[in-house]
Amino acid sequence: MIPRKKKILVILIITLIIISIVIAFILLYKNTDIFKSNQTLFLKYVGQNIENLNKNEEIFEKTELDDILQKNSYTENSEIKINYTKNIGTTLENTNNQINKLKLKIEGKTDKENQYDYKNIKLLQEENPLFNIETIRDNNVYGIRFSDLFKQYVLGENNSTENVFEKIGFTQEEISIISNIIENNNDILNEFKFTKEELESLNNKYTAILKNKFSNDNFEKITNQVITVNQKEIATNAYILKITKENLNNIYIEILKNLKEDEIFLQKIETIQQYISKYTNIFNDKDNLKDSIIEKIEKTIEDINKNNIGDEETQIIVYENNGTTVRTTIIGVDYNINYDFIKNEQEQYTQILLEKNKVETKKVTLKNTSREMEISINNNENENSNTITLKQNVDLKEKNPTRNIQIEYEDNTNRIQAAVTQNFNILEALEKEELNNTNCIILNQLDDEQMKTVLARLTEGLNSKIEELRNKIEMNDMQEILKTIGIIQEKQKIEEGTTVSEIEKNQFNSKFQILQGEDISSENMAYILDSIKENVLNLEVISNEKLKIRIDKSNSNEDIINTLKKFFEQEKDKKFNINIENDEETGLVKYLVLTINKE
Repeated sequence: MIPRKKKILVILIITLIIISIVIAFILLYKNTDIFKSNQTLFLKYVGQNIENLNKNEEIFEKTELDDILQKNSYTENSEIKINYTKNIGTTLENTNNQINKLKLKIEGKTDKENQYDYKNIKLLQEENPLFNIETIRDNNVYGIRFSDLFKQYVLGENNSTENVFEKIGFTQEEISIISNIIENNNDILNEFKFTKEELESLNNKYTAILKNKFSNDNFEKITNQVITVNQKEIATNAYILKITKENLNNIYIEILKNLKEDEIFLQKIETIQQYISKYTNIFNDKDNLKDSIIEKIEKTIEDINKNNIGDEETQIIVYENNGTTVRTTIIGVDYNINYDFIKNEQEQYTQILLEKNKVETKKVTLKNTSREMEISINNNENENSNTITLKQNVDLKEKNPTRNIQIEYEDNTNRIQAAVTQNFNILEALEKEELNNTNCIILNQLDDEQMKTVLARLTEGLNSKIEELRNKIEMNDMQEILKTIGIIQEKQKIEEGTTVSEIEKNQFNSKFQILQGEDISSENMAYILDSIKENVLNLEVISNEKLKIRIDKSNSNEDIINTLKKFFEQEKDKKFNINIENDEETGLVKYLVLTINKE
């Protein structure tokens, strides 16, 4: 018979062994794939794709170089050059165009912690200066100087920015937009990025749909599958879900139904619309991006239901290596989709590949290390296949870091290359550009009359300079580049035999939009007339208090100019309100409407 003390000891030992086994079992289950079903493991590794997509976003966040520049004062010497080649690979290959002769040089001084930034931007044509702009910010003071036109900076104090822009004639909505741009308070990535909690919620929600639709019998595991990712062979375990077309479509429908009511997803859509609406006119007042997407989802569900018959098999395969998803593949009847992701201490690699009928239609590849990044997009969906490549290289020298960026677009006939070189010099102290009464005009301190005078002279000088640039640079070359890469579409019709691009339209309209305002003196009206005289075509007298000046993009009428000058000379004591009217067909400014202010 075992003595009582020894018996208790034996029981304690057995209990400890059982507890250890239970703890080991829990740890093994939680931290390894032992004892887990194929269904559980499939869902686990599918869910990792959401986390992997989030890791791709992190590449575009602040880099080590950005941190260095944020914490130090520095000078910058940068250069931007574009090279455009037509008819590549043929006997007609041609690089003779005006764009290839241009170069943008930027010299700067920056101290972000003390809110100081100065830039001297020069546009050169074969080393000959064409245009020079200087911008400056010193705490709450912002300024710009067109160095080859005027000797003085035009300054605005940020605490009075709204008052300045209101005097110029901007609406309160436009003033809000400009203030946001000046303050640079919008961190785009943070606004759109999913939080860790949101990602976890999305992962749980949509993997649960798969879990509820299938039993463990629908899942299969194959060990020791060797796949090639980024030209490296990797041993993996493959977890496979085989489903019919009808079952797959039912999953799509379930996911889409959830998506159109998903608050996390819909909130991101609303944020995107709010942000884009601040800075562009893409959306009209009646447009609602969220409602539009919900409508498209409902249409997609309707289309799927109409064709939701078929026993064709689709396979979804996730490949894992050491507990990490490295590839997800969807194999359909006539298409394949591959998503590869690998991240280690040396490199992060992502590739998305789409194939239709065993032909590659699109491939997106991202490679990133601590010093280099490369993104390439191959598009073979139509006859004129194209490739877009972005490469960035950073050298973190102790006091002289550099960053080189190369962007290339190439299709069957054209190649467009842009090279950006940035050289920085880290300083102990920064010598600032002095702002004083002799080199500055402070807009906040001007009354309405002085403001209009300054703006009219600026407009006249800039319009003259822009016209000079147009004569020196063949804008058709730039139009051709923008059309090639799809930034602008076919030109809009203005008159018979005359066309204009969206960019030209905006440039033309902007010089008239800034002139809108109230209580403008006859003297300032004369300055304004000089600034737009190249586009004044005709005059319509609507009443004793209202005139309409006909504006034309390509023609002017000297007799009308002289008539208007005499009118303003005779009406010295009058003040005028200016509005514009656009041509409904072309969108260009058609009339400058002058109304005599009776007050």
